[in-house]
Amino acid sequence: MSNVLASPKSKFVLTVVLAGAAIGLLVFQFRRPAVLPSKIPFVCVATGERFRLDRDAVVTVPTPNPKTQQRTLLPCYEENGVWKVDEHYRGSVQTLAEQNHYVDGETLVVRGTP
Repeated sequence: MSNVLASPKSKFVLTVVLAGAAIGLLVFQFRRPAVLPSKIPFVCVATGERFRLDRDAVVTVPTPNPKTQQRTLLPCYEENGVWKVDEHYRGSVQTLAEQNHYVDGETLVVRGTP
């Protein structure tokens, strides 16, 4: 074993490995954690009204509308000035088809709101 560490090549490889590990630890230590927003935008498929709800208050999706208490709220996001429901909730848009007056079932774009 002592012969392996005695060669200059082995010392170089060991130095590179230790330096890489040290750099990796520093990057891991000082990286910024991803910060999730405390409020999530939702759209009511029945009224078109948008709400920002506390992340901790959301238990299920669709979420109850605070005004009507009907489970018609779906998470949404804005992209290039257009509000959309995430693809993940396409099934919920279809399930809420009878109440849905504001989310396009194909594109998931939120139509003009009141």
